[in-house]
Amino acid sequence: MSEQRNKEELSIRYLLGGLSEKERTTIEERFFADDQEFEELEIAEGELIDRYVRKELSATDQLQFEEVLSTSPRLIERVEFARILASRITSPVSQQDNPEPVPVPDPVAKPKKDKDKKRWWQNFFGPTPEISPVMRVALVAPLALLLLMSIALVFVWQRLQTQSGRLAAEQQRLQQLQKEIDEQKFNSGRLEDALNQTNQEREAQDKLLAEYQQQLEVLQRQSPASIFSFLLYPGGGTRGGGSSEKTILIPPGAQHIELRLNVETGNYSIYQASLQNIDRKPIGPQQRIKPFRRGQNKVIPFKVAARLLPPGSYYVHVDGLTPSGEAEDFNDYPFRVTSR
Repeated sequence: MSEQRNKEELSIRYLLGGLSEKERTTIEERFFADDQEFEELEIAEGELIDRYVRKELSATDQLQFEEVLSTSPRLIERVEFARILASRITSPVSQQDNPEPVPVPDPVAKPKKDKDKKRWWQNFFGPTPEISPVMRVALVAPLALLLLMSIALVFVWQRLQTQSGRLAAEQQRLQQLQKEIDEQKFNSGRLEDALNQTNQEREAQDKLLAEYQQQLEVLQRQSPASIFSFLLYPGGGTRGGGSSEKTILIPPGAQHIELRLNVETGNYSIYQASLQNIDRKPIGPQQRIKPFRRGQNKVIPFKVAARLLPPGSYYVHVDGLTPSGEAEDFNDYPFRVTSR
């Protein structure tokens, strides 16, 4: 009961404009989200109008209500309906409380003319001795019913306006969601195109690498005397655990050398090798090489131009390639080139 009374008082304060902006926003969201709350607000508004018409409001509430009333044509119309309805219902009662004495007709006096006699339709809107109070109430009842129906229609119209606003907001939200979905589809298409382009570039690089290796093989077949081979084992340290730096003497006139890298401990079907200087900076392109058996050893042939190997220390860094194409660190092969 206390909770219901608090709700009514809060509704009255809202209708009188006595709430803060934050409180108004909160209560409006609740009214528009819950049909029962909205109906209770309409009932509270009707009670407030009735109390105003009957002059039962305090001076402060009356001033606040009149201030709100001055800015709302809808409230003005409801107040006028309430006044008309109150005057129609209370007029028969006031007549019964203060009955007027019935005049005694004078037999000698001449009959007066019906100059002041009311027309038939005026009997509906004012006190008259020709219609009994019960009959007057019966005649006013249809008018009161019409007023109530008008008020109900106003409420229905307001509810329809509220529902239309909600539907418009939902439609706008759906349009925004559709726009975001379209943007995501567009971005996804762009990412897919970029991925396809990357795959194409990778295929082109693989093709160039294969052509480079094929050219090296052709050069090897054309001038076998200019290519010298050296067998290298993994270097010491965390990767190899094998031999230390090997010294290579490149003879004069050599154009290419072949470094046969021992990969006995590996189980990859293909390797990726690159030549690096002592500072670990790459020299020349990477090469993808398949292992093969050469005597007792499983090796990969790494070919490099002799002009890229002036005297100094070098590494051949080797990665193993998984079936998915990912590179895994395998071993380093250190060697040193001496003066020719």
